[in-house]
Amino acid sequence: MRPLLSDATPTYTGVTFIEFGLDHVDRDYPALAHLVGHGLMFALASNKGLLAQRNGHGHIRVYAAMRIPEKWETTAGFAAENPHTARAWLLDQFVDWDQSLLALIQQAADRFVVRPLFMLPIGHRWKFHAGVTLLGDAAHLMSPFSGEGVNLAMLDAADLANAICTGSTLEDAIQMYEATMWPRAETAARGAAEGVNNAIAPDAPAHTLAVLSQTMPDEASFTRSARSIGEQ
Repeated sequence: MRPLLSDATPTYTGVTFIEFGLDHVDRDYPALAHLVGHGLMFALASNKGLLAQRNGHGHIRVYAAMRIPEKWETTAGFAAENPHTARAWLLDQFVDWDQSLLALIQQAADRFVVRPLFMLPIGHRWKFHAGVTLLGDAAHLMSPFSGEGVNLAMLDAADLANAICTGSTLEDAIQMYEATMWPRAETAARGAAEGVNNAIAPDAPAHTLAVLSQTMPDEASFTRSARSIGEQ
């Protein structure tokens, strides 16, 4: 639907995630379960990162993040469909990292998925078109580094539904919704762009620690978070 309203197309952020995961971690990999904890663990250094997230039923989802050219798989020798070579390639990229972190790759299940990160222009807007609008990623695709993508999509849907229920006409409802959605999406997209550029960067730990030092509510919380960040 986007071409009906806008000629904007998503562009590559310069960062690609390779997703993999571990099952039954509490039973089979207690050290990794402790490393990740019950939330999110991330280690960042030199344009790379390992981000691990606790999911339900003893599963940990992991992203190996790298600043790498688009369509790099064709020249880098990476084959997601071959778990043995995919694992070996990833271990080679992180060869100088601590063994406690490399274990996330070594013990991962045999499923690897390449996920390049794309974004629409920050502040993406369009001229009103009767009967058509956009929400969620169609309206404001951004990297996941603002943590707002799904939240914005759900809020978009709720606001659009409310506008349709309360607006005098469908056209009024769409314009009311768009006027509400655009500024908040721009703020989140700007944060997402800053987040990915600071997190997957040559001096990533310094950037991330500086942000945490401003947002952590107390010294103890900051210290706990800082332990999961740093160059290995």
